[in-house]
Amino acid sequence: MDFKVKEDCVSSFKAALLKQARDSLDSEADCHQFDVCSDPHDPTQFTLYELYTDQQSFQEHLASSHFLNFDKTVHDWIEEKSVRTLKRVPA
Repeated sequence: MDFKVKEDCVSSFKAALLKQARDSLDSEADCHQFDVCSDPHDPTQFTLYELYTDQQSFQEHLASSHFLNFDKTVHDWIEEKSVRTLKRVPA
C-alpha cells in the first residue's frame, strides 16, 4: 500500500501508522509482517509491506476495529492512496 500524505500531517500520520503496525502484529495471528517504509527523498511518501496468511486474513484485518479506527483517523491526511496485492512466487 502506498500513501502520499499532506505535508503538514506527516508527523501525525507516521505516529498513527506505526501504532497501526504494532496493533496488527500484536492482535492478528495471521499478520506475519507489517513494515512501514518512507521515501528518504520525499517525507510525504509512505509504503507498507504487509504479509498475511491468506486473502481472508487480510479481509479480517480490514474489518478489525483497530484498522477502522486508523482509517477514520488518517482519512483527511491522505492525498493519494494505492493498494497492490502481490502473491509470493514459490522458489
